[in-house]
Amino acid sequence: MLEINRQVREVTGCRPDSLSDDILNSKEPLVLRGLTTDWPLVKAAVQSSEQAESYILQYDSGQQLTAYRGEPEIDGRVFYNDDLTGFNFDRIRLPLTEVFENLRQYSSQAQPPSLYVGSTMVDNWLPGFRDNNDLVLEGHDPLVSIWIGNRSRIAAHYDFPTNIACSVAGRRRFTLFPPEQLENLVCRPDRLYPSGAVY
Repeated sequence: MLEINRQVREVTGCRPDSLSDDILNSKEPLVLRGLTTDWPLVKAAVQSSEQAESYILQYDSGQQLTAYRGEPEIDGRVFYNDDLTGFNFDRIRLPLTEVFENLRQYSSQAQPPSLYVGSTMVDNWLPGFRDNNDLVLEGHDPLVSIWIGNRSRIAAHYDFPTNIACSVAGRRRFTLFPPEQLENLVCRPDRLYPSGAVY
């Protein structure tokens, strides 16, 4: 097995209103420790998941959103079905209040169903949220999305390289592949991708 022995550089003391050009123009991945510590959502999440839920819901537009729901047997792995003709989850539409209601119910189960809301536009579904939970990126007009769910595993895929992922509640782990490994990552040729991102 190929061993890649490269550490990701960690930067501390970053502020959401003063990210340096060195950080914004980095060609290498970085971990920005404490970047969102002062966001009200982060402070609510430190208290409890219920406080975080309550904070988010005050911005809820009431519109239904798209979620991926999988049976307990998939163990949170959002992927293809056994014969690769479709997926191992269902796309459903429901309001955010119902998403949180389901997640609360699932939290007490040893092997819960998977429920995952991915890449949902904040300005559309949570208007006003960014007034107090945002990054100041002078000269940039970023696409801002939110991910909500219980434990899930998403297959390797391609995202935009200029990207800042903020983990504000719970945990996220990323596995990054260097560009020279592209030839070892076989993409599906039929464009059957769960979320549109190339797997």
